[in-house]
Parts: sequence; C-alpha cells; structure tokens
Amino acid sequence: MFYLKDLKKTYKLGIITNGKASEQREKIAKLHLFELFTEREIFISEEMGLEKPQIEAFHTPLLQYGIKPEQPKGY
Repeated sequence: MFYLKDLKKTYKLGIITNGKASEQREKIAKLHLFELFTEREIFISEEMGLEKPQIEAFHTPLLQYGIKPEQPKGY
C-alpha cells in the first residue's frame, strides 16, 4: 500500500479544497496532513477565489508547481 509520504518522493502533491480557510485548516490539522503538506501545497477556495469544479481552481496549483496545464484534445 502506498502512503502519501511515499508518493511525495516521486510526485508533486497538494490539497485542493472548497470552503472557508479556517474550517479547512482545522480539518487538515485533525487529519495530521500538516505533517505532509506545507502552506504552499494547500489550496483553499476561499483564498484562491475559485472553487472546484472550476478548471481554474486546478490550474492555480499546477502553475505554482511550474506545470503547464494542458487541455486534452477533443475538449
């Protein structure tokens, strides 16, 4: 079984979540995810001004990681 910490060795991971920043940070803390993710790896809709499923909510983290968002052909 893979764990997030193992996946982070190979992949750039982050959290994208909808909601109020204070509530989402409380949930992240309860799940001990601050042990794995820095503030720069956590993307909260209230702070981004975007919500899932808006495509821009996914582009913001990609751009921060230096990954160019590509749209699949046919869309």
